[in-house]
Amino acid sequence: MIILSARQMQELDRATIHEIGIPGIVLMENAGRGMYQKILELMPEARGKRITVLAGRGNNGGDGFVIARYFHLAGARVATLLFSRADKVQGDAKTNLEALKKTGAVVREITTEEQWLEAGSDFRHAGIIIDALLGTGLSFEVSGLLRKVIESVNELGSAFVAAVDIPSGIDATTGAVLGAAVRARLTYMHSMGDRALGRGQ
Repeated sequence: MIILSARQMQELDRATIHEIGIPGIVLMENAGRGMYQKILELMPEARGKRITVLAGRGNNGGDGFVIARYFHLAGARVATLLFSRADKVQGDAKTNLEALKKTGAVVREITTEEQWLEAGSDFRHAGIIIDALLGTGLSFEVSGLLRKVIESVNELGSAFVAAVDIPSGIDATTGAVLGAAVRARLTYMHSMGDRALGRGQ
């Protein structure tokens, strides 16, 4: 497995989009579909489980919207919790958020601790949790609502937790925990057609 720093991963995406000419929306679709397929490979029964996608407003969240769309269209019970106002989502992530909504999938905006508590049933009863919150660009210590969410994920021992690109709260260059980090069973990165897969507790 090739290990890249956060800057190298960002440069790889930039080169893929601007030099090779593959649009970002295609990369996002491939990443989301790839993780969906990997989960099914590891858990053939996944489409029969309740799935909760925890999504941020950036490209990591955009990957999460793609994953949610694939599972929803496959007949799974999917709830997507967006930790932002929807009007703050931009670019390719916005395109995939709108595509997800058009399928009729549930998307709830979570911007306060009260809303997080109200969404508790979607979260606590999930058999699979997709961490698409923060991604590889994180450079600050996680605090406030997102820290509570990450701690709640780690306290929920019954669900299979899968992270997009990197578990939220991890510095992609140093591997340091920035305040709190998701403990994922599966971490999936899709880059230029190659899959890098790590499993841990």
